[in-house]
Amino acid sequence: RPFGRDLYYAVGLAHLYVGDSERFEVQVFDLTGTLKRLVRFDGPTAALTGSDRATYEAQSRAWVLANRPTDEADINRYFAEVPWPETRPAFGAFIEDQLGNLWVQRYVTPWETDRVYEVFDVNGRWSGEVIVSGGLEPLDIGEDYLVAKRRDALDVEYVGVYALDRP
Repeated sequence: RPFGRDLYYAVGLAHLYVGDSERFEVQVFDLTGTLKRLVRFDGPTAALTGSDRATYEAQSRAWVLANRPTDEADINRYFAEVPWPETRPAFGAFIEDQLGNLWVQRYVTPWETDRVYEVFDVNGRWSGEVIVSGGLEPLDIGEDYLVAKRRDALDVEYVGVYALDRP
């Protein structure tokens, strides 16, 4: 389904993180499986715009016609019948950095390149917002570095190490 909600998880140094992107809430478990806290962010979930729908439909239509044996009538029927949510998912992924902070990525569409992360300290308190530009997807976050992958126009992946300035 377009802009469908998913279950996400990540394993950190001493915690397991689990969250359903329906709402901005991440459950934090210790390694014995005991729920330690809930991390919540009260910011609004972005409304799904007409532009979001049009772009999603155009990109999906182009991909399906190029890669699947189907016809235009099937695609038209799908988009006429599929239920569209009113909002985007609350988040798209999360990762624990080497200091134990949780970085929760706001939902990003496939055509957006900047990723906005809400960062929470080891006690679950919001620390601030970080924007990771250029389509970089963090793989590891240290005290002063970010290891991230990016894809070029041909969808080839590259991994790089970038300096990270913390406040």
